Amino acid sequence: MALSGARRWWRRPKLERLAPRAAFERLAAGYDAQDNPLWVLERPELAALLPTDLSGLDAADLGGGTGHWGAELLRRGARRVVVIDLALAMLRAGCAARSGLGWAQADLLRLPLRSERFDLAVAGCCLSYVERLDRALLECARILRRGGALLISDYHPSGMRPGWTRGFACGGRTIVPHTWEHGPERIAGAARAAGLELDTLREVAADDRLQRFDRESRGLEPLSAIRGLPVLLVVRLLRQ
Repeated sequence: MALSGARRWWRRPKLERLAPRAAFERLAAGYDAQDNPLWVLERPELAALLPTDLSGLDAADLGGGTGHWGAELLRRGARRVVVIDLALAMLRAGCAARSGLGWAQADLLRLPLRSERFDLAVAGCCLSYVERLDRALLECARILRRGGALLISDYHPSGMRPGWTRGFACGGRTIVPHTWEHGPERIAGAARAAGLELDTLREVAADDRLQRFDRESRGLEPLSAIRGLPVLLVVRLLRQ
């Protein structure tokens, strides 16, 4: 996922705006090969919140697409990991590339999982594709055992400057899934209503980890213009 668009005198890529499911069905074949600046921030930040040893725990990768976080949960010793996503093509691509995981096509608002079944769930960069954040967090809370944890990463609304879009490169154009903005206050409020305790909330800013990307060639503002701007939210919630 990339922040694309930017200053009007720079060339804009051709944009195709789609509903999230349709977008990721289209993107599945090349999704894991995306050169994504946000992942450079998101993956180490979210990984730092994960316990090093998940031995004996059951875990879910929600909105997991091709199963990046599912594979990481398995690598850390989780006993059982299931990946849930609405886009069937993403699940098929992940299943072909990653073994040892369970896969299920489902909406985050109606998870086909038993209540109080999981010790840990990860929702990586997916909740902003859901309009009803409150219902999504209620479902996430429902599947967690008491004391279980939900880890979330997502775009920070402050990072969505006027003219920017959240898009993925695909066949010479940019595919833009429809999104909703869920900022820190909204996440915290929906979490409380779902019976989830806020343990950690970090607003991660653009920094020198993005230095290697030639932003101007992508039609993006240079790093110097966005350094210090919050572009990522990382959250850990605990089931009460």
